[in-house]
Amino acid sequence: MTAYGMLLTMAEITYDWPPTEENRRRRLPSRVYDRGWGYLVDQFSMGIVDYDTLTASPDVDELIRSRRMTSVNRISQTAKFLKEQGLIKEIRKPDIRREIPSAWLLLLGDDAENREVEAYARECLRL
Repeated sequence: MTAYGMLLTMAEITYDWPPTEENRRRRLPSRVYDRGWGYLVDQFSMGIVDYDTLTASPDVDELIRSRRMTSVNRISQTAKFLKEQGLIKEIRKPDIRREIPSAWLLLLGDDAENREVEAYARECLRL
């Protein structure tokens, strides 16, 4: 269910294919998710810690940080699964120093359409 929810959320916030004239003019790539794993953690409320756990913890900040890191790891593992299934493809590696997350292409069409969408996305992202 995590993989399904993740793919659905990624698809929901990306631009449709084929691109509109406005999206072409603004060079907005279609089917590219680039908001990072933290966005999905927040969308799925994975970092929430219940009140009883918070009040029982001697180090609340560490508990919250640890919960978030576990959630990001879970999303990362789900992305690996989606990649192995041929449903997403990383087209831009992250730049940690500049805080730029990976860009993931959603492979929602047939092979020919996916190639066309990827070529357009790479052009928009200047890759």
